[in-house]
Amino acid sequence: GVVAEAAFWAACGDEAGDAPAPAAASNELLVDAPNDDDGARVAREVTFTLSPEKIAFVFALYPAVRRAHAAHVPRDMSEAQFW
Repeated sequence: GVVAEAAFWAACGDEAGDAPAPAAASNELLVDAPNDDDGARVAREVTFTLSPEKIAFVFALYPAVRRAHAAHVPRDMSEAQFW
C-alpha cells in the first residue's frame, strides 16, 4: 500500500535526520571549455591534464568508465591511449 509522508518519517524516527547528506562531487573538471572575449563558446581544441584526483572523480561519477579501464588497461591499451 501507499504510506503517507508523515507516517514514513514517523516510522524512521530521529535516525533519518541525524545522518549527514553525502557531499556532491564538484564538476569543475568538466567546464574547461574556453570562451571568446564576448563570453560565447567557441569550437576549438581543448587540452587539459588529468591529475590522479580528476581521474578518481571521473571513476566516481561514471562507474562504466572505471569498468572499461579495468577491463582494457594495460592488456588492450596503455593508460595514455585509454584517456
